[in-house]
Parts: sequence; structure tokens; C-alpha cells
Amino acid sequence: MSISLNCIFHQYIKAILLLCGAWTLVMTPALAQAADNEIHLLLTANLNGRFGISADNQDTEDPMLIMAQSLIRERKTKPTDLYVDLGNAFYPGLLSRFSYGSVMMDFLDYFDCAATLVSSQDLNIGVGNLEFLSKGKKTRLLSANVKKDGKPVFAPYFIHTIKGKKIAFIGLTSDKGFLDIAEKKILDVTVNDHEKTLADTIAQLQLQHVDYMVALSGRSYSENLALMEKFTDISLCISGGDATGELYAAKAERVDIGAGRSIVTLTNPAGYYVLSLSAGQKLSVNSLVFSEPGYSRTRDSNYVDFANRLTIWKERFSRDGEAEVVKNTVNVFVDDMRVAELLRDRFGAEVVILEKNTINPVKVSGNITYAGILKMVNNEFPLFTYKLSGSELKKVALDKENLVIAGTDGQTVQGYLIEDKRSYQICSPQSVYDSIVKRLDIEIKYTNSWKTIPDEIRADLNGEQVIALNDYGYLDNRYRILTDIFLSNFYDKSNVSRDDDMDTPPGKPGKSYEKWGLEDKIDVTVYNRIHKYVFTPYVFYIRQDDTYYQNLLRGTLLYTYNLSPTLKPYLKSRVDTVVKVVDDLRPLLFRETFGVQAEMEHVTGKMGLGFEKQTQDPNEDLLTGLETIVGVKYDLLKNLRYTMDIDTFIAFQQVDIIDPQIRAEVTNALSCGLNSFMAVSAKHKWFYVNSVDSSQQYRDSQFLLTLDLVTDFKFF
Repeated sequence: MSISLNCIFHQYIKAILLLCGAWTLVMTPALAQAADNEIHLLLTANLNGRFGISADNQDTEDPMLIMAQSLIRERKTKPTDLYVDLGNAFYPGLLSRFSYGSVMMDFLDYFDCAATLVSSQDLNIGVGNLEFLSKGKKTRLLSANVKKDGKPVFAPYFIHTIKGKKIAFIGLTSDKGFLDIAEKKILDVTVNDHEKTLADTIAQLQLQHVDYMVALSGRSYSENLALMEKFTDISLCISGGDATGELYAAKAERVDIGAGRSIVTLTNPAGYYVLSLSAGQKLSVNSLVFSEPGYSRTRDSNYVDFANRLTIWKERFSRDGEAEVVKNTVNVFVDDMRVAELLRDRFGAEVVILEKNTINPVKVSGNITYAGILKMVNNEFPLFTYKLSGSELKKVALDKENLVIAGTDGQTVQGYLIEDKRSYQICSPQSVYDSIVKRLDIEIKYTNSWKTIPDEIRADLNGEQVIALNDYGYLDNRYRILTDIFLSNFYDKSNVSRDDDMDTPPGKPGKSYEKWGLEDKIDVTVYNRIHKYVFTPYVFYIRQDDTYYQNLLRGTLLYTYNLSPTLKPYLKSRVDTVVKVVDDLRPLLFRETFGVQAEMEHVTGKMGLGFEKQTQDPNEDLLTGLETIVGVKYDLLKNLRYTMDIDTFIAFQQVDIIDPQIRAEVTNALSCGLNSFMAVSAKHKWFYVNSVDSSQQYRDSQFLLTLDLVTDFKFF
């Protein structure tokens, strides 16, 4: 019985071994084929040139050296076919900025990165600098749509053969980046339309008979999805750099879109990824695995050489950065808003606009080096000054999520309500200027200071140390001068009716007429946060031969105390006379009033008490009374404005309130703008006055068609 069982057992073992052998013979070719078709890509993104600046203990403390150690370990312990970086490698790391990207380019080159996608923050280094860095390097700078004079600046694509498959990698830079203004204007550097560029690139690659095309993109998920749907030749889209990976308010690392095609996004910049692909009939994604870098001792020759080179850069940075010391710096906490107020002081701007996190919040005290200043600043674009209209400024001020704005709350500037058509002086880095131009979709003239935020901080710390002040209210107490010019030529048809014994008021016509004339007014305003003085000379003059139909010369001085944006006490002096003396007569009419001015977006009103007196030709009694002035401005359409002005003075002779004198002027106008300084207007003017000592009345009704020159100048 035992012999029989042993035989059965041996036969059973023999059968199992035969089955295993058969399985091995069948599966080994299949497994080998699967291994031959599997591709492993090592990927990084948003490295940002995050080198430390100290050479002490750098092997264990420098983030980029630890990243290098991890990449070396990954390639030695696991199969890796190609290393590609997805962009934003060069900026804003301090050492990378100091070396104009050279140290970061060395990192990519020493550790066998096949290519890095040129992304928005990389452009801060400057296209010219990046172009220079790429010369003689194994690592390619990749972008099909960054062009100079219509031709690609960088390699639009590269082709790499992996396990017998020709794979083309195409670089697509996002349009979030800001090009240096000199490169844009002088060298004609642009970020072109990615769809047209991609179509042209695909056509070139089809002639080279590649097996797969992979898009390396810095664009958003929605843009990448549209790209994949339109260009079916693209097998895979790998995004990083500027791409956040947000899909419906959540971050997604992988989205499969059918037919074996996928969009992969590197959402975590704190490490590296390994992307495993199957290169069969389609290039399909197997897995995407993230790893955090960690210290790993290595004797790799490339690592040793690079670490030595990095030490030289750090020593140079330490020497140059420590050379200029700002001594006895006051104790102050520096952030975005404090620097914005500093720029208002140094540029005399009404408003300063910065991107959030332009400044790394830091406490400054004692001695500080220029390197210390560079550490706190994340934006080294040149500072621009330019003008925005009030309506444009209001739109920009709404973006409180991304911008830090000093000088306005979005409703007022220097304590006064923002006027839609008034210009305001703005200061910002070029990057903010470019984003405003894109947002408003207009061209804005600018002045380039060729200075940066670090330059201004250094100059201030060595000088007045405005950055250390606790109160910046003095900036709004600076006086500014504003000049508004209104010049009109017009066709005037006037109908006058009056009683026989009624005297003609100063500067008013004695009979009806139809003539050409002019109406000119200049407002010269000197103001600050508290006080505003407005001097207004006004001429209304019409003449035919020796007959003067309108002959008014008026001067007004208005003072307002800016108690609040809407309510302001005022004091006004006005004198009316004639432009040309007629019959040796020059009447003079004075009015002095004080009261309260109310100001809203479309309506301004004044109500005050005062006196009115005609002092000559003829001399009349002093009248006391109530002044009421209302002004209305409303834009019916973009270039069509309605205005109404009412000016009344109800006067009494001393204590006699039974027979008041009423003097009223009402003007209605509809103005159509032809351009920024010319307009055509239709106006109706109505004037009324009655005498105190009799029931005599004077009325003047006019209809005018005018060609207007309207412009303003602000002296900052």
C-alpha cells in the first residue's frame, strides 16, 4: 500500500513539474514581449531652482542636491528610459536668479534630463538668457510656440527612440508667462497660438514616421482636453509647470479620454514621478507613481562634479551678496502692502498694484545685505508707470484674490470718488502691467523705469527708510494739480423776450440772434486728501461786426474741505463781467457763498448761503440769499453722455423777504465723443432773472450745436 502511494505521489509531482515547464515555455515570450513594450519616464515639474545658498552641509540640506540623489537612486534601482522636466525649473530660486539660470541648467544637464519645457516662470530669466544657456547642452529647452521674428526660439520637439519605438515629444508653453518688454518690442518675441503651431509641428513629424506623439503642455486641463480632441495624432498629453491639474475644483493626476489616450498632470511639485507606459498599438498609461525625495549618499561622478560646481556658485553669491551691506536698518516687518506704499512714495503714483506674494513676509532689522533683500522679493521685473481710466481701475481693483493694491479701495482714490473717465497714475511691475493689458484687452502706454523692487528697497534703506514708517497717510496729503480744458465752437440760435423796462443782465444778449460763437472753460484744480481748490475762468462770447450777442467773462474760485467722499463743506467766490467793454460800461457782479456739497457717482449738488452784489455799471444793493447748484452726468452709451447743470440764487434785499430776486441758469447737453478729446454736442441753455424792485423779468433761451475739444492734464 505504501509503495502504491509513493508511486502516485511521484507521478503527481512529475505532472506538476511538466505543467510548470509548459507554462514557462508558453508565458516567457509573452512576459518578455510585455517587458519590451513597457516604457518608464522619470518626470519632474516646478523645481523652481530651489537651491540653498549655503555650502555648509549641502549634501544633506540643499533641496536640489537631495532631489539629485533621489533621481540617481531611482535610475539605479528601477528601470528608467528617459528623464523629462515639465517646466518652471529656473525661477524664482535665489541662486538660479543670481546665475541667470546657469546653475539650474547645469543641474538638468549633469543629471541627464533630455528636455525641459519652457514655462511661464522660466521666462522671467529672459528668453535671451535661456537661449544662451541651451547652447552646447545635452538638455533641450523645449517650446514650439515661443517665437522670435516668427521662428521658434527653442526646439519645438525632440524624437527619442525607446525600445525600438520612435517617440516625438512636443513642447507647448502656456500663455501665462510675461516676456521681457525689450525682447517683445525690439526682438519681436511672442508666445504664439498653440493650436496653429501644433498643427504645423504634427505635419512635420508625420513626414518623419514617428510611432507616437506626446505633448508636453503647460496649459490647463480644459485646454489640454480640447487639444487632445482636436489633434487625434497626439497619443498622450503630459502637463506640469503652469498646469495646476484642477478639474472641477479638484486636482486630478490622470484623465483617460478613450481610445487608449490620456492626460497626465504632475500636481505635486515636492518630488518626482515615474510614469509607466505600454507601447503597443497605442501608447497607453499603466501607472503614475509619486515619490518624495530623501537623502541618499552617492558617489556618482556627475553628482560630485555638480556639487563642486554648485559650491563655487554659492561662494560667489555669498561674496557678491554680502559685499553691499545696508547698516542700521530699523526694526520693521516687511510685506506686500508695505512695499506697495514704498513704491507710491518713490514714484509719486496714486495707485500701486502688486501680485500677491511678491514679498516673502519677513522682519528686517540691524544690518542687511543685498542678498537678504533678494530673498524677500519674488518679482524682479522692471517697474512701469502708466495711466488707467477710472472705469478700468475699478475693474482691476475687483481682483482682490490675486492682487495687492495700495492707494485705492476700489471706490475712492486720495479720498475722492473714482471718476470713470478720469486718468489715474499707476505703478506696477511689468508682469502686473501685462496681466492688466490682457484682462482689459487694450494697449496701454507706459514708462519703463528700468528699476526693480529690490533696487527700490535697497535705495530706500540706504536713504530715507520710508519702508519703516508706521503711517503712510502723508502720501494722500501730497498736492496734485489737475487741469480740465473745455473748448467749444458752436452754432447758436437764441430767442430773447423781455419787458420794455427790464435792464439787460451783465453779459447777456439784448435781442434774438443766430450766430457762431465760442464757449471756453478751464478748471485748474489743486488738491490733496483734505483740501481742494478749483479756479475756473469761463468765457461765453459771440460777436457779429460791432454787435456783441454774448459777452460773458466769469471767474470762480471754489474751495472744498474733503470731510468724506460724499459730503464736503465748501466756500465759493464768483465774479461776472464782460469780455469786451461796450459803451464804456464794464458791469461787475460778485457772489460769495458757503455751504455743503454732496457728491455721488452721477450727481453733484451744492446748497449754501451767501450774498450777491453788482458793484458797477450800475451799482446795486447787496442781496443775501440761498444758492442751489446741481450737476448731473450720465453715460447713456459708451460715447454718448447726457449732462445737466442747474445754478440758482434766490436773493433778498436786506431783510425784505417778500420780493426775492431769482437768478437761474439751466443747461442740458447731449455729447457724442468722436475720439478721446473731440466731441459733438447739442446744448440747450436757459437763463432767467427778475428785478427786486419791480416785476420786470429777463429770459434767454438758446440752442447750440458745438464742436468740443475736451482734455485734461494731471501733474503728479
